[in-house]
Amino acid sequence: MTSRGAKRPGRSSWSRNGAGGALSLNEPLSVDWLRRHFAEAAAPAASVYGDEGVRPESQELKPASVLVPIVDREDGLTMLFTRRAAHLKDHSGQVSFPGGRVAPGDASPEATALREAREEIGLEPGRVELLGRMPEYHTRTGFRITPVIGVGAARFPARPGQPPAPVA
Repeated sequence: MTSRGAKRPGRSSWSRNGAGGALSLNEPLSVDWLRRHFAEAAAPAASVYGDEGVRPESQELKPASVLVPIVDREDGLTMLFTRRAAHLKDHSGQVSFPGGRVAPGDASPEATALREAREEIGLEPGRVELLGRMPEYHTRTGFRITPVIGVGAARFPARPGQPPAPVA
């Protein structure tokens, strides 16, 4: 038996970092660690309401998904963000993840996230290893966003500068 923070073979160890008792990882984050984490984690049970203001009724929320693309580079993991085009009516110039509204043909939140990533940045679905989902995020603008976590190789033929479709 080991206590929290003690090393176990093949497992990450955690310790209290002193910042309000938060847990921190005592080893470099890796794709293998992420795979283990999402394989062992329970499905997200609750949604998160992160915007201030009036909360829309849950039945009024429009479903959407974003891909949270983690890039596996030789020198470590990074995340890929997009910047919304300046000419867009909503959320212009904001940093975001590729994603958008669920389309009628999308079979799942993962399908939506992968379709949107292909449309927005040219990331082909076959180049992404899907790991799992994070809790839904409900916005005051009326969207229920499912973040889908995926890992991709550092090099892919992206189409940078292509304006993303309007999203929440």
